[in-house]
Amino acid sequence: MHKNKILSTVLAVLLGVTVALSPVMQPLGVAFAEQTVSAESAAAAGQEPVSPEAIEQEGSSAEDADEDEGALAPQDSEAEPSGSTLPSSEVLSFLYIDVAEIEPGEMQNVVVALNESIGSTISSAALTIQNETGEDVATYELANSDALAALFSFDTSELGAGTYQVGSMSVVTDTGSYVIDFSDAQVRSFSISYGVSSLSLEAEESHDSVTAYTIDEEGNLVEAESVAMAVSSAQQVTSSRSRSRTSSLVIALDPGHGGYDSGAVGVNGVHEADLTWKIANYCRDELVNEYGAKVVFTRGQNENPSLKERAQRAADAGAGVLVSIHLNSTGSGAAYGSEIYVPNNHGYDTETHSVGVDLAEKIIDQLAALGLHDRGVKTRDYETGNIYDANTDGSTSKDYYGIIRESRALGIPGIIVEHAFIDNVSDYNNYLSSDAKLKALGVADATGIAQQFGLSKNLEERYAAVYDYDFYVTKYPDVADAFGGDRQATFNHFLSNGMKEARQGCASFDVLSYYNRYPDLRRAFGSDLPSYYEHYVSSGKAENRVATGCSAMTGWATSMDGIDYSSVYDPSYYLNHYADLSAAFSEKLGTVTLVDDAALLSHFVSYGMAEGRSGNEAFNVLGYYNRYPDLRQALGTNLKSYYLHYVNNGRLESRSATSCAFQGWTTSLGGTDYSAVYDGAYYYDHYVDLQKAFTVKPGQVQLIDDVALLRHFVNNGMAEGRRANASFNVTYYQYRYTDLQAAFGTDLKSYYLHYVTSGCHEGRQTDGTVPPNWSMSVSSKSIMGTSTTSAAQMARYYRSVAGESAYPASVYASKGAPTIEDFARIVYEEATAEGVRAEVVFCQAMHETGWLRFGGDVSVGQCNFAGIGATGGGAAGATFGDVRTGIRAQVQHLKAYASTEPLNNPCVDPRFHYVTRGIAPTLDDLDGRWATGNGYGSKIYSLIQELGRA
Repeated sequence: MHKNKILSTVLAVLLGVTVALSPVMQPLGVAFAEQTVSAESAAAAGQEPVSPEAIEQEGSSAEDADEDEGALAPQDSEAEPSGSTLPSSEVLSFLYIDVAEIEPGEMQNVVVALNESIGSTISSAALTIQNETGEDVATYELANSDALAALFSFDTSELGAGTYQVGSMSVVTDTGSYVIDFSDAQVRSFSISYGVSSLSLEAEESHDSVTAYTIDEEGNLVEAESVAMAVSSAQQVTSSRSRSRTSSLVIALDPGHGGYDSGAVGVNGVHEADLTWKIANYCRDELVNEYGAKVVFTRGQNENPSLKERAQRAADAGAGVLVSIHLNSTGSGAAYGSEIYVPNNHGYDTETHSVGVDLAEKIIDQLAALGLHDRGVKTRDYETGNIYDANTDGSTSKDYYGIIRESRALGIPGIIVEHAFIDNVSDYNNYLSSDAKLKALGVADATGIAQQFGLSKNLEERYAAVYDYDFYVTKYPDVADAFGGDRQATFNHFLSNGMKEARQGCASFDVLSYYNRYPDLRRAFGSDLPSYYEHYVSSGKAENRVATGCSAMTGWATSMDGIDYSSVYDPSYYLNHYADLSAAFSEKLGTVTLVDDAALLSHFVSYGMAEGRSGNEAFNVLGYYNRYPDLRQALGTNLKSYYLHYVNNGRLESRSATSCAFQGWTTSLGGTDYSAVYDGAYYYDHYVDLQKAFTVKPGQVQLIDDVALLRHFVNNGMAEGRRANASFNVTYYQYRYTDLQAAFGTDLKSYYLHYVTSGCHEGRQTDGTVPPNWSMSVSSKSIMGTSTTSAAQMARYYRSVAGESAYPASVYASKGAPTIEDFARIVYEEATAEGVRAEVVFCQAMHETGWLRFGGDVSVGQCNFAGIGATGGGAAGATFGDVRTGIRAQVQHLKAYASTEPLNNPCVDPRFHYVTRGIAPTLDDLDGRWATGNGYGSKIYSLIQELGRA
């Protein structure tokens, strides 16, 4: 109908309309309004039933990819008003649900308009939403109101997928409080799912007494003066224009819905996705067979890609236009006819609007010629949010439907063709109920597209450079037999099948030769054989390109993204060297076999190098890896980096890339040369677990990661005491030097490091005989044994930790030890007398007394240096007359624990006989015996190690 060429689109949100009817008839809501009086009742009252087409559901579910943002989120409702509960039929003017089927995360708008029986204004309200079983699941506060119309806006992501319904509404008006029960409403539901339908809102001219509500710039719900003010009529259809296209035009057809999304369900339970698939196929067949057009689909029969993906597929195929094929639905079956949505005239790339309008008019004229009611060419804007990022004109609206929006973002005019209403019995029976009728719709679409882009059915002459009827039927008897002299059918076969099968259409064009000869065409078209025919028709012949006589491929691709890989890559060698690649990149299409050399090179760059595949005879990546330790240090086992290094540097540096055994084992790490204690080959050969761990196979080759192997030695091997060369035995080095034992204890790594930094220069011995069963871990923590320290070293250690002033000289001067040197000498003498290690006695005394500061239950004057008898709770323990006696008692108490040998001096330890003799020969054995808990012996051992370094 074109409506005088005015595109009727909804401004902001058309929240609801009511029809002012005579008092004898109850109000009738439209577009999901509750119909309180049947059509029959209206007729009985002498009234004409009111058409519900004022607001209709748009059945193309996938297009509603975005909805309004910024609406209220669900909140806990205030307590319900104490007023009476009323059925909706008594007080409801209309109930409007903005989107019948909506995607999770989009904003839903619900408007409830009440009649004046309960007041004139709404002061507060809350709407309760139920699930399909009738359970309350969410309550939403009033977003806005005007008089007795209440707006509720909420984010559907908090509800999740499923079917929901308006349950009840608590409302406070100027006359009281009420609860409205919607259980008697016939239409109060909406569903949330992925890829769903939205409303298509349209104002009909016949509704003269309609009240419309809109949202103003401040978000207020206001009553418009008329529907005309609420409906946009600013879109004037321009005169028909055609976007200039070449014969290489690609047409993208988008069969609506698909996969898990069936789209709208119509008469007899038919699914929209099934019918749109058929219409799209009929349209494609007409375009290809009758016009020789190139057509691509945005989806397969049983898939449902996103709108963005559909548009991207069209763009990737080089499409110049996208036609999205749909069927409409209101849910009530009352609406009928066809309508087409096109890009709006806002923002950037307004040519998509112009081309969309022109194309839509041609298609809708073809549909109208079939008898379909013409509902017009339309635009719909997304009501909130900014237009595309690229827009700079200050516009604040954008295309509502995602397939239009996403296509426009890629520079493609995209339109939505709503062919008919699937739930309208008349539309279904007349246009959708058979394949023949669906074909008529597809042919109508194709005819409109052909008119828009100047496609002609007289194509044989245009393809004369690649097709000659007599040659074709002579060369291919199967074609001649199949079509029996039908010239048009034979030509159609060439267009639909022959080119795809690489059949030769004339003596002067051989597609395989054309493919082999021109690498630029292979880069452009890959294995899309019809594109080579099309290129020769449109350009190649005029460019004097040769299309015969080339049986072997020339100009193999060796450069990609500005890098020439020819020094490491010979495509013919690469293809023939690996059977899997030959199978993957040699494609048999009809009568020819094509090698996709661009894809082959892409494989080499993306995978082959990383897998260590041989790209030519000259470059051996394993040999390159084995030969150069500097590259291994820099590049590790990232094989691709070795190819790239040779391409960019190695070749110019005259580096050899031939086969080579492993050379130049890495011995330096972090600035330290470990060669005195480490030989990579020795370390690798002597430990099977290391061979397994540091032999890596990234793809086709096996590498020794000597950098990681050295790192293991430094971080783990030394601490584990692993032998890494023939000359350095860490066990012997530890056993041989007691000064190192005192300094490092059982910290094996320190022995290696000592030899690297000092021992080798000092001429220390590194290998020899170690007594059987000798263990540093036992000897270094033994309580009994030969001392490895001296009195002077103990005194020096004390000063370095506690300082000179910490020693209690004023107390111990009268007790035989006026200085720390005297104290240390006494410790050494008494320990030696009983065969106890002096370092154990001294460090235990320092630990127990806090470096002779005391401060606990034992006082400095008691000369009790090991807390003998101090059992806690204020018990001071034993007191000894002088320093020597106190030290002797400590030594004897240690000997009682560590040995069964008799004392050499008279016993002064008051608790000697309470100890089970020999129960604790090492420091660790003192845990839980001398002191409660664990760690006592370790603390003393730590001090002994520090003493050894003093």
